[in-house]
Amino acid sequence: MEEKTIRSVSPVPLALMSGAVSGVIAFVMAVLMSLFWLPYAAITLRNLPGTGWLFIFGSFMIIIMPIVAFVLGFIEGLIVAVVYNFLAPRIGGIKVRVEAANPPQS
Repeated sequence: MEEKTIRSVSPVPLALMSGAVSGVIAFVMAVLMSLFWLPYAAITLRNLPGTGWLFIFGSFMIIIMPIVAFVLGFIEGLIVAVVYNFLAPRIGGIKVRVEAANPPQS
């Protein structure tokens, strides 16, 4: 096994990956939350007029949460990459052990 050091990270690809992961997690969480939120909103809407905003809020949560999470995850990824690139030359980068792939045998 060979040990290599990550000396720098490209900020935009890291930010895109961080944003995408955050967006997917937020989408899953929004779907799970809406499974509980929307039935509550439907019951409340029938019994208490004027609470229709609960239903609208639950519906838009599935759309808005992943977008907000992507943007915040993107910004976080950019900040992490910039800070890592600033600190890695000073304190050393992350050491990773990699194993060479076996060449295909013919």
